[in-house]
Amino acid sequence: LDRARRAVSAGADYVAFGAFFPSPTKTEAAVVPLETLDGARDLGVPVIAIGGITLDRAEGLVRAGADGIAVISAIQGAPDPGAASRDLRAAVERGRAGRTG
Repeated sequence: LDRARRAVSAGADYVAFGAFFPSPTKTEAAVVPLETLDGARDLGVPVIAIGGITLDRAEGLVRAGADGIAVISAIQGAPDPGAASRDLRAAVERGRAGRTG
């Protein structure tokens, strides 16, 4: 979070955190605890979750505080990338609708 705070102070207009799950794209990325999103919400800029995100995980990340997600394998590895994109967008929208805070 300290690095993100410095970036926002320097003018960043969004921050990305991850990997939240083991990622087939970046196999050496350290896994970030979900609780990171709690502190990230206080930064005052959109928060993007990245790393190992699948359709089954997207909604929960947004409910937990991410404003959006960044994916690679969830779309590129799908039999129908267009349908995968639409399904992920719907999951993000459900996550936003289900936020309690």
